[in-house]
Amino acid sequence: MVFPAISASVTKMARIQAQLDLACVACALERFRLADGKYPDTLDALAPQFIAQLPHDIITGQPLHYRRTDDGKFILYSIGWDDKDDGGKVFLTKNGTVDQKMATGSGSIQKVNEEL
Repeated sequence: MVFPAISASVTKMARIQAQLDLACVACALERFRLADGKYPDTLDALAPQFIAQLPHDIITGQPLHYRRTDDGKFILYSIGWDDKDDGGKVFLTKNGTVDQKMATGSGSIQKVNEEL
């Protein structure tokens, strides 16, 4: 059957695009921090100086989710295929890699280390 293969390809493409979008926004967030000394309160502060246009969640069409954490870092994520907001949680396997079976959302980036 061709349809399962096409469906798997579309899912993989959407996941990769979401990860690219998150990476682009994370780079813009870091550029903002370098210029301003802290991360912005909202993603809207990034455009157009640090990113030409903010991407939306490729699955839902809604804005990406972003929040600053109490320790001065951030969490940036998209809802993804499961249409559930898990707060950007990253599921890991026992060996520390991302668990693709649990990663039903498109992706998450968490700024975990302030030292570059």
